[in-house]
Parts: sequence; structure tokens; C-alpha cells
Amino acid sequence: MTTIGFFSIVAHRNISSAVLVRARAREHLEALDKELPAKPPREIEDTPDADYPYRMIVARRDMAEWLSEHVHAIDYDNFKNAAHARAVHKKLDIGELGAAYVRSLHEVWSVMRNITIRKVKVARKRI
Repeated sequence: MTTIGFFSIVAHRNISSAVLVRARAREHLEALDKELPAKPPREIEDTPDADYPYRMIVARRDMAEWLSEHVHAIDYDNFKNAAHARAVHKKLDIGELGAAYVRSLHEVWSVMRNITIRKVKVARKRI
């Protein structure tokens, strides 16, 4: 998860120098592509029957550079608030998807919080 979208980054099966960036929203890949170092724009493949319906091939060096820059640019202490500010207030090119993305981040946070709650309950039972 990033402030510009949700991606799954995996090794490309046939191109060792590339990764396959997958997304559930085309707009997230479009936003990423605008920020990646090498131009021209990359092709976004529609794969409607796949788990992630949108895919984009990115050179490993470009993805690594973007990730490094993204980490160095973190200036927020609350990820969900930063995503909200970026997606909704700055009106990135993710349109209506921005608000839905932020809502989804909160839902993911809530689901993942359940792991902590369960872990604490298990630990308390052991005491």
C-alpha cells in the first residue's frame, strides 16, 4: 500500500530484469507510472479474469529507484491520513477512487488489527 495506490509487486516470470506490478484499479497503476523514472508511459494490461485485473511490467531498477525515493520522501506520521490528504484533498488522477481507496485502507487497518487483538487474547490465556 502506498499513498498513491495499492500494488502487488512480484518477479516477472519471463523477464528477470523486470517486476510485474499488479493492481485492482487501473488508476493506481496510471498514478504509479507517472512517478516512475523511465519514460515513455508503460503499457497497462487488462486481465479481467485474474485476481489483479491490471498489470504493468516495470524494470527492476526503475521500481527500486521509485521505492527508494518514496521511502525518503515519507514526511507523515499517519499513513491513512496522508493517503486521505493526497487522494482526496490534492485530487490526484485517481478520481472518485480516491475516497474509496482511503475507506479501504481503514478497513484493512481494522482487519489487521484483529491479529493484534487475537494475539493479545492468546497471550493472556497463557498467563
